[in-house]
Amino acid sequence: MLMGEEFTTSQPTVVLTQKLKNLTDMKVPQIVLEAARANGFNRVSYRGEIDGAKAFSVGAVDENGNPIPMGLPTFLLLKNNDISLVSGTKGLDLHIRLK
Repeated sequence: MLMGEEFTTSQPTVVLTQKLKNLTDMKVPQIVLEAARANGFNRVSYRGEIDGAKAFSVGAVDENGNPIPMGLPTFLLLKNNDISLVSGTKGLDLHIRLK
């Protein structure tokens, strides 16, 4: 898969495919990648830390690398090896706080 222009930021972005390469170089923990896959997402971007947790935005791209509309922002939060999914208006609030 190719990454679309929307994903060319200074923040690391991972597009999950069947053949992930050098996961350790991408700095997205395996537990986060697995949680993204389990929840139907194939794009993960590290967004920063908030309230003691690492925040990763998640979404999806199609086979051509084009973003698939997902609605309000959705995040995976990693704290003490526990993952929580934040979506809906809480995801929007988190998005605003991370800007």
